[in-house]
Amino acid sequence: MDLKSLFIVAVTLFSSALCQTEEAASAKLLVSKQVLNKYLVESMDVVVKYTIYNIGNSVATNVVVSDSSFPPEAFEIQGGQFKFVIDRVPPQTNVTHVVIVQPKSYGAFNFSFAEVSYKASENAEDVSTCAFHRLFSILL
Repeated sequence: MDLKSLFIVAVTLFSSALCQTEEAASAKLLVSKQVLNKYLVESMDVVVKYTIYNIGNSVATNVVVSDSSFPPEAFEIQGGQFKFVIDRVPPQTNVTHVVIVQPKSYGAFNFSFAEVSYKASENAEDVSTCAFHRLFSILL
């Protein structure tokens, strides 16, 4: 593994959040949000990738991800949604969702956290909620 790959893995782990519940046989989610562009340019597509990893022993159901860090007055959505629902994430698997936006103007933007809620098993009544907090700024 080269140094660049190791750095990407370390940053992804650092920027991820571990969402846990009390039960031993329950879903446990790791959530990652990545901006995939090397350069961000006004009026050019920005690709944002969300990856949800279920490292638990049970299926996560009704997974809702909501990200409000891309305001509609500053970004135009080209594809995908910033609030999306995934019906099921089986144990030891992952799911990916991509959103493509275009900045409407130049300037500095702060991108913050997204919220994730889910049921930790098929029979769970309680909803687990977490937010992954990685604040980063981008200057266009």
